Amino acid sequence: MLNIMRFKIIGSLVLSFLTLNIVRSQITPVLDFNSTNEWSKVFITNRPIYNNSQTGTPFINPEWKLADIVLLENKNEILQVPVRIDTKFNLIEIRHEEKVKVLHASNTFSVALTITGEVFVTNKTLGITEPEGFFKVVYSKKSSLLCYYSAKIIEGAYNPVLDAGIKEDKMFVEQTYYIMQNGKLTKLEKNRKKLMRQFEDQPEIAQFIKDEHLMPKLEYDLLKLIGFIDSRT
Repeated sequence: MLNIMRFKIIGSLVLSFLTLNIVRSQITPVLDFNSTNEWSKVFITNRPIYNNSQTGTPFINPEWKLADIVLLENKNEILQVPVRIDTKFNLIEIRHEEKVKVLHASNTFSVALTITGEVFVTNKTLGITEPEGFFKVVYSKKSSLLCYYSAKIIEGAYNPVLDAGIKEDKMFVEQTYYIMQNGKLTKLEKNRKKLMRQFEDQPEIAQFIKDEHLMPKLEYDLLKLIGFIDSRT
């Protein structure tokens, strides 16, 4: 049942944006780890399975989590494998037989985390060139709310004379929200006043943002916003 719900989310997302008709019956049999041909898009690397010691992380999920993956080509499936989603290199790490294999976002249609039920798609799924990488499907009905993930670096600032500050650079994953309507992807401002100006040509939406005191950095508030937008159409 959970898998069916996931495909409904992905299907409605792609149908709304790309007018594609993707249904479960179109998906070919599950991939075999031991088949060279079927795993042509997945590569073995020398990446260690354990977490590295660098400050911060480029992963959406630093801990390994079971997931179902759908490949972009032929919509083949890789089911119930431990994964981590890397936002620095835009790839999925797949742990299998004490090795780490990687699948690039450009070859990925979707990733669905088993426990949380979160579904991630890529720019290729959405039919766009930029930004490249992974988007979480937060909401998908008439319009869609997507969260884009990207790796950022905060440079260390250390004063050896005062022996103060932080020596190491720190990596973190930044979240940026987008709304997609009629195939158009719009990046949402992270400041309330700027977000209101973004909708100045739609006074009712701008007024809703003001009246509800919406915080653009809060996913819950953006869900209220996208719900209100859809209620008007």
